[in-house]
Amino acid sequence: ELRLKRNEKYWREPAKVDEIVIRQVGDAVAQAQLLQSGQADVAMNIDPETAKTLTGPNVKTESAPSNNFVYLAISSGAVANPFPITADIREAISLAIDRKSLVDFTLGEGNGRLISVPFPLDFPGGAGHSIPEYSPDKAKELLTKAGHADGFTLEATYPKLNVYGVDFTLAMQKIQQDLAAVNIKLELKPVEFPNWREAATKDHIPITFVFFAPDFYGTSQYVNYFGLAPDTPWAKRAGAATDPSFVLPESKTMLAEALKSAPDKAEKIYFDIGEKIKAQNIIVPMISPNTILAYGSKVHGVRNSPASNVPLYEITLDD
Repeated sequence: ELRLKRNEKYWREPAKVDEIVIRQVGDAVAQAQLLQSGQADVAMNIDPETAKTLTGPNVKTESAPSNNFVYLAISSGAVANPFPITADIREAISLAIDRKSLVDFTLGEGNGRLISVPFPLDFPGGAGHSIPEYSPDKAKELLTKAGHADGFTLEATYPKLNVYGVDFTLAMQKIQQDLAAVNIKLELKPVEFPNWREAATKDHIPITFVFFAPDFYGTSQYVNYFGLAPDTPWAKRAGAATDPSFVLPESKTMLAEALKSAPDKAEKIYFDIGEKIKAQNIIVPMISPNTILAYGSKVHGVRNSPASNVPLYEITLDD
């Protein structure tokens, strides 16, 4: 556990409680039990299904939009690819996934927002992008055009996690089912996160599922991570050294322009960068899950900040 004591010399208004104890708890059910029994005041990782079990006058729950998201990633230069995963094939994969059903299947209806570029919906340049249509027929046309009408098999290694209420194995099983309808077979390989990171870095992973959350309010961090400029994390993980066709060197120049521009102009630049990333179908965002805020009835001031964190210094507790 981590204990945080109030800093009486803080330059703003001091925190409203003397001490906050952050305790690592393994899963949502265990967190809910601690909250229900009064052993915890706030639970930070409750999924929608577990939230339904939190009943009674002593517990409050609410669902709030977040700026976290989960996404599919396709590495066109992965060593294990049976052949080059071209732009047409990547687009076919995107169109073959029923995103709305994926939300309903993993989180329950209304517990997440669809997202199509790797920028949070509430960040500059993140809103207003169209969601790719669900069209198995068009996906099949693209696969035929690419010379793979009979389908193929891809290795799908992903971290064995439940993040923001999304069980990655359930999500990948749903995606596996959708892609099977267009003759793309996924071999699901759940692994521990360190093993996933090693695989993504070393030989890359043909298709995977992972997550991202903001470190601060600002879109630049997303361009640096997902912008597909040379030597950026996902350009390397997608195998740019083998297949540089998807690389976007202009995203680095556009970012520099956005950083020195007025907010309105910067937002337009970020939007345009997002569209360029989206068109490559290397990073294929799926869901921005809602955050479930769960806390005791004596707790006040719990909210979700733009960076998807609960500002602890705002919390108060009845005596």
